[in-house]
Amino acid sequence: MNNYDQKKLSNQVKHNRKYRWLRIPVITVLSLLFLVVVIFNTAKGRSIAQEFAELFRHADGDLIPREILRAIITEEPIQTGTPTPNPGDIKNLIYTIEEIEQMVGHHIAEPSWLPFELVFEGASYDPVDQEVFINYDLYVKRLKAGDGGLFITQELNPTSEPCFFCGLVGASVPIERVKIGSVMGEYVIGMWHFPEEGAVYEPFPFIQRLRWRVDGVEFEFYYLGDAGVVTKEELIAIAASME
Repeated sequence: MNNYDQKKLSNQVKHNRKYRWLRIPVITVLSLLFLVVVIFNTAKGRSIAQEFAELFRHADGDLIPREILRAIITEEPIQTGTPTPNPGDIKNLIYTIEEIEQMVGHHIAEPSWLPFELVFEGASYDPVDQEVFINYDLYVKRLKAGDGGLFITQELNPTSEPCFFCGLVGASVPIERVKIGSVMGEYVIGMWHFPEEGAVYEPFPFIQRLRWRVDGVEFEFYYLGDAGVVTKEELIAIAASME
């Protein structure tokens, strides 16, 4: 192997290491995000979380044993008949912001500034939990649409009982206080995933989350993608532009 081939191979290895996170099934990751936000919004989960009124909060550890998860899940009443579509599911984000505003009867906040890599994909509304979902796809040269993006939730009535996993992060994950316009918010990386032993929090650097409250509305950003494409500072700027 000549010097040119060696250098080419070395550069390819460095490239593969740098972007190895792209091999993670993105739909699986997004599904887990929705699982955390929606599926665990059960009766017992809400009662456990009632005492928490802050944004992000630490669990006792980075692992929640399977027995606790089973207790939460079995509290969910069994549904009969046709299941109600999950508004936060990717395939149900089919509305425009204007259509969502007609559903709720008032203005819905949306970003007035976005990096050019993020493009509006769709929105939805859950009238039961009074929660709005907005999705922006990520477009960059090495990715195709749908391989990442920014998912925004707006809880219009945050005084209602929260879900068990909403805002819950692993004990070892730093919660960073950040300024968003005139208010303070909180920033973390990572998410829960669910192997056989229970729920495990992993500090994935390609999942960034931001939570804050303004005028009685609770917002959360879930960004899935290279932190070098949309940075923490840009996520904060997007949040500050919500109007």
